[in-house]
Amino acid sequence: MPVKQSGVVYLKNMVNGSWEDKETETGKPIPFSIHEQDRAMIRDAIIDAIVHSPELIRNVLAVILNHIIKNDFPGRWTGIVDKINVFLQSSDPQIISGALLCFHSLVKVYE
Repeated sequence: MPVKQSGVVYLKNMVNGSWEDKETETGKPIPFSIHEQDRAMIRDAIIDAIVHSPELIRNVLAVILNHIIKNDFPGRWTGIVDKINVFLQSSDPQIISGALLCFHSLVKVYE
């Protein structure tokens, strides 16, 4: 569990610092940002990861989700609502709890 926690904290720091595209100034090196294909892969996997992970990991993943929603919803990530809705229809309380956390993150951005 400690290795998983450190990995998810590393991902959180990476997403917070490098998610959005940064503008370059003439003569300066290009700042690092996560490539769009990698962002798409993270967007596709983050809700599944939140729903199926233990609570300690889930809370850090929710912070990552919140940052992604602020930057990509609704422009680049229109399928988040449908994906959350699928998990809300489950009969497993763990899955419903994770889906509600995702829905709460979505609502919190537009609060």
